[in-house]
Amino acid sequence: MIAVFDFDPARRTNAQAISDLARLGWLAPDDFTLDVTVGPERGFWTLWKPTRLVTNDLDKSVKAQHHWDARKLRCEDDSFDVVVLDLPYANRGTAKDREIDTRFGTQTYQSPAQREALLVDGTVEAMRVSNSRVLVKCQDAVVAGKFRPQSYPIYEAVMKEGGRLLGLIYVVGNRSQPTGKRQLNVWSNCSTLMLIGV
Repeated sequence: MIAVFDFDPARRTNAQAISDLARLGWLAPDDFTLDVTVGPERGFWTLWKPTRLVTNDLDKSVKAQHHWDARKLRCEDDSFDVVVLDLPYANRGTAKDREIDTRFGTQTYQSPAQREALLVDGTVEAMRVSNSRVLVKCQDAVVAGKFRPQSYPIYEAVMKEGGRLLGLIYVVGNRSQPTGKRQLNVWSNCSTLMLIGV
């Protein structure tokens, strides 16, 4: 059973989603927490922050305690209460120089299947090192005119690994329909923070 299924049109940032999860009791101040993809200017922890936060980023130029690949974390099983994962999930038909893509080596074109594999592999690894909960940021989107539900392959991997989906928190975006494009699919302007129990 999903305990949290929360859509708030005023929730526009990841920090608000994290704060809401703490308010709802899914995050506690003393949770030993690993942020796998801290990155510069990411802003997850600006409104609420656990007292025991461990930071990681593959990019060694980023100020973080560790510089591990999100798919191969160098820590023991069940090391953390909460693991937070925000890998580059945007699918684009062309490469764009975005900071998060540069940090993960995804600045060249990747197929939607390659992006999904990155998310799934990162989620499975996060589940390995968590003893309780994993938060995964993703977005169901339309790519090249086809609907790509990124949350579904993650959900399938969670079930296969013996985890469970506890809830979904939606972060409302402000992206508009591309100019000159006809809308053929249901429009969604939200990214999702998946709350996973391990």
